[in-house]
Amino acid sequence: MIAALVQKDVKLFFRNQFFALITAMGLVFYLLIYFLLPADVEETLPFAVFVEDMPADVALAEVPLGDGLAVSTFDSEESLIQALQNGDYMAGLVLSAETMAAIGQGEAATLNVYYAPGTPSEMRGAVDSMLGSALNAHMLPPDAAAAGIDRVTEVVGLNVDGPLSMRDRILPTLVLMILAIEVMGLATLIVEEIEHGTAQALLITPLGTGQFFASKAVMGMGLAFVQVFLIMLLSGGLLVAPLLVTLALLLGCLLITGFSFIIAAIARDMMSVIAWGMMGLIILVLPSLAIVFPTMGSGWMDYIPSHYLIDTLHRAINAGATLGDVTANLLTLLVIGAGTLVLGSMVLRRRFA
Repeated sequence: MIAALVQKDVKLFFRNQFFALITAMGLVFYLLIYFLLPADVEETLPFAVFVEDMPADVALAEVPLGDGLAVSTFDSEESLIQALQNGDYMAGLVLSAETMAAIGQGEAATLNVYYAPGTPSEMRGAVDSMLGSALNAHMLPPDAAAAGIDRVTEVVGLNVDGPLSMRDRILPTLVLMILAIEVMGLATLIVEEIEHGTAQALLITPLGTGQFFASKAVMGMGLAFVQVFLIMLLSGGLLVAPLLVTLALLLGCLLITGFSFIIAAIARDMMSVIAWGMMGLIILVLPSLAIVFPTMGSGWMDYIPSHYLIDTLHRAINAGATLGDVTANLLTLLVIGAGTLVLGSMVLRRRFA
Protein backbone atom coordinates (compact mmCIF):
# COMPACT_ATOMS: atom_id res chain seq x y z
CA MET A 1 0.00 0.00 0.00
CA ILE A 2 2.76 2.48 0.95
CA ALA A 3 4.72 1.62 -2.22
CA ALA A 4 1.67 2.36 -4.37
CA LEU A 5 1.13 5.68 -2.60
CA VAL A 6 4.78 6.64 -3.06
CA GLN A 7 4.55 5.83 -6.76
CA LYS A 8 1.41 7.97 -7.03
CA ASP A 9 3.04 10.86 -5.16
CA VAL A 10 6.11 10.84 -7.41
CA LYS A 11 3.88 11.06 -10.49
CA LEU A 12 1.86 13.89 -8.95
CA PHE A 13 5.03 15.74 -7.95
CA PHE A 14 6.43 15.75 -11.48
CA ARG A 15 3.00 16.51 -12.93
CA ASN A 16 3.37 19.91 -11.28
CA GLN A 17 5.31 21.61 -14.08
CA PHE A 18 6.69 24.33 -11.83
CA PHE A 19 8.38 22.02 -9.33
CA ALA A 20 9.35 19.51 -12.01
CA LEU A 21 11.18 22.29 -13.88
CA ILE A 22 12.68 23.81 -10.73
CA THR A 23 13.91 20.42 -9.55
CA ALA A 24 15.66 19.62 -12.83
CA MET A 25 17.01 23.11 -13.41
CA GLY A 26 18.09 23.48 -9.78
CA LEU A 27 20.20 20.34 -9.89
CA VAL A 28 21.89 21.40 -13.13
CA PHE A 29 22.27 25.02 -12.00
CA TYR A 30 23.87 24.14 -8.66
CA LEU A 31 26.29 21.74 -10.31
CA LEU A 32 27.16 24.47 -12.82
CA ILE A 33 27.82 26.91 -9.98
CA TYR A 34 30.06 24.38 -8.27
CA PHE A 35 32.20 23.66 -11.32
CA LEU A 36 32.44 27.33 -12.34
CA LEU A 37 33.82 28.33 -8.95
CA PRO A 38 37.62 28.25 -8.66
CA ALA A 39 39.00 24.95 -7.44
CA ASP A 40 42.33 26.46 -6.37
CA VAL A 41 43.09 29.03 -3.72
CA GLU A 42 45.19 32.10 -4.42
CA GLU A 43 47.51 31.94 -1.42
CA THR A 44 49.35 35.19 -2.13
CA LEU A 45 48.00 38.72 -1.97
CA PRO A 46 49.35 41.23 -4.56
CA PHE A 47 51.07 43.86 -2.46
CA ALA A 48 52.53 47.20 -3.54
CA VAL A 49 55.69 48.65 -1.97
CA PHE A 50 57.48 51.98 -2.42
CA VAL A 51 60.86 52.47 -0.78
CA GLU A 52 62.10 56.03 -0.45
CA ASP A 53 65.87 56.51 -0.79
CA MET A 54 66.70 52.93 0.10
CA PRO A 55 70.03 52.82 1.95
CA ALA A 56 72.78 51.00 0.13
CA ASP A 57 73.34 48.59 3.03
CA VAL A 58 69.65 47.54 3.28
CA ALA A 59 67.97 45.61 0.48
CA LEU A 60 64.23 45.04 0.22
CA ALA A 61 64.84 41.30 0.05
CA GLU A 62 66.32 41.52 3.53
CA VAL A 63 62.99 42.73 4.92
CA PRO A 64 60.59 39.76 4.55
CA LEU A 65 56.98 40.91 4.43
CA GLY A 66 55.37 37.48 4.84
CA ASP A 67 54.86 34.43 2.67
CA GLY A 68 51.31 35.47 1.82
CA LEU A 69 52.32 38.71 0.04
CA ALA A 70 53.45 38.92 -3.60
CA VAL A 71 55.48 42.16 -3.52
CA SER A 72 55.66 44.59 -6.43
CA THR A 73 57.81 47.73 -6.14
CA PHE A 74 56.86 51.22 -7.32
CA ASP A 75 58.93 54.25 -8.23
CA SER A 76 56.88 56.77 -6.27
CA GLU A 77 54.27 57.01 -3.55
CA GLU A 78 51.86 58.66 -5.99
CA SER A 79 52.02 55.77 -8.47
CA LEU A 80 51.45 53.29 -5.64
CA ILE A 81 48.34 55.14 -4.46
CA GLN A 82 47.04 55.36 -8.03
CA ALA A 83 47.45 51.58 -8.44
CA LEU A 84 45.42 51.04 -5.27
CA GLN A 85 42.68 53.37 -6.47
CA ASN A 86 42.55 51.49 -9.78
CA GLY A 87 42.00 48.23 -7.93
CA ASP A 88 45.23 46.62 -9.10
CA TYR A 89 46.30 45.99 -5.51
CA MET A 90 44.43 45.66 -2.25
CA ALA A 91 47.17 47.04 -0.03
CA GLY A 92 50.47 48.88 -0.26
CA LEU A 93 53.34 49.89 2.00
CA VAL A 94 55.42 53.06 1.87
CA LEU A 95 58.84 52.78 3.52
CA SER A 96 60.52 56.09 4.16
CA ALA A 97 64.27 56.46 4.50
CA GLU A 98 63.90 56.81 8.30
CA THR A 99 61.77 53.67 8.52
CA MET A 100 64.24 51.63 6.45
CA ALA A 101 67.14 52.85 8.57
CA ALA A 102 65.30 51.91 11.76
CA ILE A 103 64.47 48.45 10.42
CA GLY A 104 68.05 47.92 9.34
CA GLN A 105 69.27 48.78 12.85
CA GLY A 106 66.63 46.65 14.59
CA GLU A 107 64.80 49.63 16.03
CA ALA A 108 61.07 50.27 16.34
CA ALA A 109 59.50 51.72 13.23
CA THR A 110 56.13 53.14 12.14
CA LEU A 111 54.71 51.76 8.90
CA ASN A 112 52.57 53.70 6.43
CA VAL A 113 50.13 51.17 4.98
CA TYR A 114 47.55 52.11 2.33
CA TYR A 115 44.45 50.12 1.37
CA ALA A 116 42.28 50.14 -1.72
CA PRO A 117 38.77 51.63 -1.33
CA GLY A 118 36.29 49.13 0.08
CA THR A 119 38.86 46.79 1.59
CA PRO A 120 37.13 44.81 4.38
CA SER A 121 38.27 45.54 7.92
CA GLU A 122 39.09 41.85 8.41
CA MET A 123 41.53 41.96 5.49
CA ARG A 124 43.12 45.16 6.80
CA GLY A 125 43.63 43.52 10.17
CA ALA A 126 45.15 40.42 8.57
CA VAL A 127 47.63 42.44 6.51
CA ASP A 128 48.56 44.61 9.49
CA SER A 129 49.21 41.51 11.58
CA MET A 130 51.25 39.88 8.82
CA LEU A 131 53.43 42.94 8.33
CA GLY A 132 53.95 43.45 12.04
CA SER A 133 54.92 39.83 12.62
CA ALA A 134 57.27 39.74 9.65
CA LEU A 135 59.11 42.95 10.54
CA ASN A 136 59.22 42.15 14.26
CA ALA A 137 60.76 38.79 13.41
CA HIS A 138 63.28 40.57 11.19
CA MET A 139 64.27 42.94 13.98
CA LEU A 140 64.95 40.18 16.55
CA PRO A 141 68.63 39.89 17.45
CA PRO A 142 70.59 37.13 15.61
CA ASP A 143 71.04 35.12 18.81
CA ALA A 144 67.29 35.12 19.61
CA ALA A 145 66.96 31.39 18.95
CA ALA A 146 69.93 30.64 21.19
CA ALA A 147 68.39 32.77 23.91
CA GLY A 148 65.35 30.51 23.96
CA ILE A 149 62.94 32.72 21.99
CA ASP A 150 60.61 30.56 19.95
CA ARG A 151 57.24 30.72 18.23
CA VAL A 152 54.37 28.50 19.34
CA THR A 153 51.43 28.15 16.96
CA GLU A 154 48.04 26.65 17.64
CA VAL A 155 45.09 26.13 15.32
CA VAL A 156 41.92 27.57 16.84
CA GLY A 157 38.67 26.00 15.61
CA LEU A 158 38.36 23.60 12.68
CA ASN A 159 41.74 22.42 11.42
CA VAL A 160 41.92 21.96 7.66
CA ASP A 161 44.90 21.06 5.51
CA GLY A 162 45.62 24.34 3.80
CA PRO A 163 43.23 27.08 2.67
CA LEU A 164 39.88 26.06 1.20
CA SER A 165 38.70 27.15 -2.22
CA MET A 166 35.28 28.72 -2.64
CA ARG A 167 34.18 25.52 -4.39
CA ASP A 168 34.98 23.46 -1.30
CA ARG A 169 33.30 25.94 1.01
CA ILE A 170 30.05 26.28 -0.90
CA LEU A 171 29.30 22.59 -1.54
CA PRO A 172 27.39 22.00 1.75
CA THR A 173 25.34 25.13 1.01
CA LEU A 174 24.36 23.80 -2.42
CA VAL A 175 23.12 20.62 -0.76
CA LEU A 176 20.96 22.70 1.57
CA MET A 177 19.54 24.72 -1.33
CA ILE A 178 18.45 21.54 -3.11
CA LEU A 179 16.79 20.28 0.07
CA ALA A 180 14.96 23.58 0.41
CA ILE A 181 13.36 23.10 -3.01
CA GLU A 182 12.11 19.70 -1.93
CA VAL A 183 10.60 21.21 1.23
CA MET A 184 8.36 23.41 -0.90
CA GLY A 185 7.65 20.64 -3.41
CA LEU A 186 6.49 18.09 -0.85
CA ALA A 187 4.52 20.66 1.13
CA THR A 188 2.77 21.79 -2.06
CA LEU A 189 1.87 18.20 -2.91
CA ILE A 190 0.28 17.65 0.50
CA VAL A 191 -1.58 20.98 0.43
CA GLU A 192 -3.00 20.30 -3.04
CA GLU A 193 -4.22 16.85 -1.99
CA ILE A 194 -5.99 18.43 0.99
CA GLU A 195 -7.48 21.24 -1.13
CA HIS A 196 -8.76 18.86 -3.82
CA GLY A 197 -10.12 16.40 -1.28
CA THR A 198 -7.79 13.60 -2.42
CA ALA A 199 -6.34 13.11 1.05
CA GLN A 200 -9.76 12.89 2.68
CA ALA A 201 -10.91 10.43 0.04
CA LEU A 202 -7.91 8.20 0.70
CA LEU A 203 -8.45 8.29 4.45
CA ILE A 204 -12.02 6.96 4.27
CA THR A 205 -10.59 3.78 2.74
CA PRO A 206 -8.85 1.13 4.88
CA LEU A 207 -5.75 3.28 4.50
CA GLY A 208 -4.77 4.73 7.88
CA THR A 209 -3.32 8.16 8.55
CA GLY A 210 -0.09 6.51 9.66
CA GLN A 211 0.34 4.89 6.26
CA PHE A 212 -0.58 8.16 4.55
CA PHE A 213 2.09 10.11 6.42
CA ALA A 214 4.62 7.28 6.02
CA SER A 215 4.18 7.32 2.24
CA LYS A 216 4.68 11.09 2.15
CA ALA A 217 7.79 10.82 4.33
CA VAL A 218 9.30 8.03 2.20
CA MET A 219 8.56 9.92 -1.00
CA GLY A 220 9.96 13.21 0.34
CA MET A 221 13.11 11.68 1.78
CA GLY A 222 13.70 9.51 -1.27
CA LEU A 223 13.30 12.27 -3.82
CA ALA A 224 15.48 14.67 -1.82
CA PHE A 225 18.14 12.04 -1.15
CA VAL A 226 18.50 11.10 -4.82
CA GLN A 227 19.23 14.71 -5.74
CA VAL A 228 21.70 15.52 -2.97
CA PHE A 229 23.39 12.15 -3.48
CA LEU A 230 23.87 12.97 -7.17
CA ILE A 231 25.34 16.40 -6.53
CA MET A 232 27.73 15.00 -3.92
CA LEU A 233 28.72 12.17 -6.24
CA LEU A 234 29.25 14.35 -9.32
CA SER A 235 31.16 16.97 -7.33
CA GLY A 236 33.42 14.35 -5.79
CA GLY A 237 32.44 15.18 -2.21
CA LEU A 238 30.95 11.72 -1.70
CA LEU A 239 34.28 10.06 -2.53
CA VAL A 240 36.03 11.69 0.43
CA ALA A 241 33.96 10.01 3.16
CA PRO A 242 31.22 7.91 1.50
CA LEU A 243 29.56 6.40 4.58
CA LEU A 244 29.69 9.51 6.72
CA VAL A 245 28.42 11.81 3.96
CA THR A 246 25.63 9.37 3.03
CA LEU A 247 24.49 9.14 6.65
CA ALA A 248 24.52 12.93 7.02
CA LEU A 249 22.49 13.33 3.82
CA LEU A 250 19.87 10.82 5.00
CA LEU A 251 19.45 12.61 8.32
CA GLY A 252 19.31 15.94 6.51
CA CYS A 253 16.50 14.60 4.32
CA LEU A 254 14.67 13.46 7.45
CA LEU A 255 14.97 16.96 8.91
CA ILE A 256 13.75 18.60 5.71
CA THR A 257 10.78 16.23 5.41
CA GLY A 258 9.67 17.18 8.92
CA PHE A 259 9.79 20.86 7.95
CA SER A 260 7.69 20.04 4.87
CA PHE A 261 4.97 18.56 7.09
CA ILE A 262 4.93 21.65 9.31
CA ILE A 263 4.69 24.03 6.34
CA ALA A 264 1.91 21.90 4.83
CA ALA A 265 0.03 22.15 8.11
CA ILE A 266 0.03 25.95 8.19
CA ALA A 267 -0.08 26.80 4.46
CA ARG A 268 -3.36 27.02 2.56
CA ASP A 269 -2.22 27.05 -1.07
CA MET A 270 0.88 26.88 -3.25
CA MET A 271 1.70 30.59 -2.88
CA SER A 272 1.63 30.41 0.90
CA VAL A 273 3.82 27.29 0.74
CA ILE A 274 6.39 29.24 -1.27
CA ALA A 275 6.18 32.19 1.12
CA TRP A 276 6.71 30.03 4.20
CA GLY A 277 9.34 28.00 2.36
CA MET A 278 11.37 31.07 1.42
CA MET A 279 11.24 32.31 5.00
CA GLY A 280 12.47 28.93 6.20
CA LEU A 281 15.18 28.86 3.53
CA ILE A 282 16.59 32.18 4.71
CA ILE A 283 16.82 30.88 8.26
CA LEU A 284 18.22 27.47 7.37
CA VAL A 285 20.92 28.86 5.08
CA LEU A 286 22.36 31.21 7.72
CA PRO A 287 24.76 28.63 9.28
CA SER A 288 26.41 28.13 5.90
CA LEU A 289 27.59 31.75 5.96
CA ALA A 290 30.10 30.81 8.65
CA ILE A 291 31.72 28.40 6.18
CA VAL A 292 31.50 30.40 2.96
CA PHE A 293 32.39 33.68 4.71
CA PRO A 294 34.04 32.76 8.04
CA THR A 295 34.03 36.31 9.41
CA MET A 296 30.22 36.43 9.18
CA GLY A 297 29.70 33.52 11.56
CA SER A 298 28.05 34.02 14.94
CA GLY A 299 27.53 31.71 17.90
CA TRP A 300 23.73 31.88 17.77
CA MET A 301 23.77 30.26 14.32
CA ASP A 302 24.74 26.98 15.99
CA TYR A 303 21.20 26.73 17.35
CA ILE A 304 19.65 26.56 13.88
CA PRO A 305 18.98 22.87 13.06
CA SER A 306 20.62 23.05 9.63
CA HIS A 307 23.93 23.90 11.35
CA TYR A 308 24.41 20.25 12.30
CA LEU A 309 24.03 19.14 8.67
CA ILE A 310 26.23 21.90 7.25
CA ASP A 311 28.91 21.43 9.90
CA THR A 312 28.96 17.64 9.47
CA LEU A 313 29.33 17.83 5.68
CA HIS A 314 32.00 20.53 5.97
CA ARG A 315 34.02 18.55 8.47
CA ALA A 316 33.69 15.30 6.54
CA ILE A 317 34.57 16.77 3.13
CA ASN A 318 37.08 19.49 3.98
CA ALA A 319 38.63 18.47 7.30
CA GLY A 320 38.80 14.68 7.14
CA ALA A 321 36.48 14.19 10.13
CA THR A 322 35.65 10.69 11.26
CA LEU A 323 32.39 9.33 12.61
CA GLY A 324 33.57 9.92 16.16
CA ASP A 325 34.24 13.59 15.41
CA VAL A 326 30.66 14.31 14.29
CA THR A 327 28.66 11.80 16.35
CA ALA A 328 27.09 14.60 18.38
CA ASN A 329 26.01 16.37 15.19
CA LEU A 330 24.45 13.22 13.75
CA LEU A 331 22.58 12.37 16.94
CA THR A 332 21.26 15.92 17.15
CA LEU A 333 20.13 15.74 13.52
CA LEU A 334 18.36 12.45 14.22
CA VAL A 335 16.56 13.76 17.30
CA ILE A 336 15.53 17.07 15.71
CA GLY A 337 14.58 15.43 12.42
CA ALA A 338 12.44 12.73 14.06
CA GLY A 339 10.90 15.26 16.45
CA THR A 340 10.07 17.65 13.61
CA LEU A 341 8.50 14.82 11.60
CA VAL A 342 6.36 13.72 14.54
CA LEU A 343 5.34 17.29 15.34
CA GLY A 344 4.49 17.99 11.71
CA SER A 345 2.40 14.82 11.48
CA MET A 346 0.47 15.71 14.63
CA VAL A 347 -0.26 19.26 13.45
CA LEU A 348 -1.07 18.11 9.93
CA ARG A 349 -3.46 15.45 11.25
CA ARG A 350 -5.69 18.24 12.64
CA ARG A 351 -6.45 19.38 9.07
CA PHE A 352 -8.15 16.06 8.40
CA ALA A 353 -10.41 16.29 11.46
